[in-house]
Amino acid sequence: GGKRQAMWRVMKKIGSFTRDALSYAASIETAVVSPDDAKCYLHYLGKAGYVVLAQGSKPGTQAKWIFVAGKDTGPRAPQIQRVKHVYDPNLGVVVWHPEANA
Repeated sequence: GGKRQAMWRVMKKIGSFTRDALSYAASIETAVVSPDDAKCYLHYLGKAGYVVLAQGSKPGTQAKWIFVAGKDTGPRAPQIQRVKHVYDPNLGVVVWHPEANA
């Protein structure tokens, strides 16, 4: 909750970012967001359309992501559920599930 909430706030504020930039900006002394945490969250938010890949990664360069302004549904961070669904508590609905791509 807390780490993803911090990432949600930061990505809406800065607009475009790399995985490492997001993890650094969202970290605080008592809750450090690892690059792997950011990578996982970005993966699922990308599937749900909250962020888009602006530039793919290349050797020595990280991928760059952009927050989709029209997807700012509210203050509460979308959640990744155990069944790998993306649930938006602001809307009260599952906004993406693996079967959607099948």
